[in-house]
Amino acid sequence: MAWAFRAGLVSGYWLMPSIGFLGRAAEYRPDNEAGWTGLFLRAVIEAAEWGLKLESHLRATHHRLLEMAARARTNSRMMPLADLLISRPAVSAKTVAQCLGLTPHGARAMLLELEELALIREMSGRKSYRIFTATAF
Repeated sequence: MAWAFRAGLVSGYWLMPSIGFLGRAAEYRPDNEAGWTGLFLRAVIEAAEWGLKLESHLRATHHRLLEMAARARTNSRMMPLADLLISRPAVSAKTVAQCLGLTPHGARAMLLELEELALIREMSGRKSYRIFTATAF
């Protein structure tokens, strides 16, 4: 990951080839110098495929949230909430309230509405200070 950034091939640390190495650690031995380049390239390809699959899931989830968020009111905060749920892996009512300029009670009501529609799920297992995440589709 650092090599591609230092070589100027990417603008940041975006490449995560380690994902392509998962489950096959025995194949990547230091004494296998001849095959290392091919193995590394295969790992990079698998990591890229994994990243594209993740992006596809996030786009589908975002699309479903936006479909539900379409409201008659022009000042509804549901669309920005959909964006927030995709940009962060987990949110609380307090976080939503701070980011969207709502009261914690209003943020909690919006989150509970989305939870009832099975668009998000509660992941902390608590009755208070609950943490929510978007449901993958």
